[in-house]
Amino acid sequence: MNPETVTIDALDAIELAEACEFLADWLAADPAATASYDRYVGRPGQAGELQADLARLAGVLMTTEFTR
Repeated sequence: MNPETVTIDALDAIELAEACEFLADWLAADPAATASYDRYVGRPGQAGELQADLARLAGVLMTTEFTR
């Protein structure tokens, strides 16, 4: 896999990170949302993986040189 560089505006990166954090927090706080997501994708436990992915993406977006 050959990663490519993608550049986005710093404010856009911050907004995306905040959206990721919001969704991860919502899934963590609302068992009904977690259950609904797991049913939607058809596999139990997937909401936890999504939360981890969202947290990782938020971290990447917030630690780039453009958002410091």
